[in-house]
Amino acid sequence: MAKDILVTEILSENMTKSGAELIRRLDNSNSEVKTALWLYFPEEKNWKLIIASPLVGKNGPKAFYKRIIDSNNEANEEEYVVSRNKIEETK
Repeated sequence: MAKDILVTEILSENMTKSGAELIRRLDNSNSEVKTALWLYFPEEKNWKLIIASPLVGKNGPKAFYKRIIDSNNEANEEEYVVSRNKIEETK
């Protein structure tokens, strides 16, 4: 039986913009992002950016996570970036 979930944590405009910019930077570095979406985890009461790329399966999650960190480091000082603990990667 399905459970209704009341989402009380808002997905903010800063989160959506920073996620979009991260994906743009990953695209520019040929990271082969196939899908990216914000997903709410009710047990944690937290949103996470889920990023799917075949490079995760090919090179491992640590190598792809390094791509994410490098992409975040390329952001301008004025830009919001997605916090590292709010990102999950999958193949």
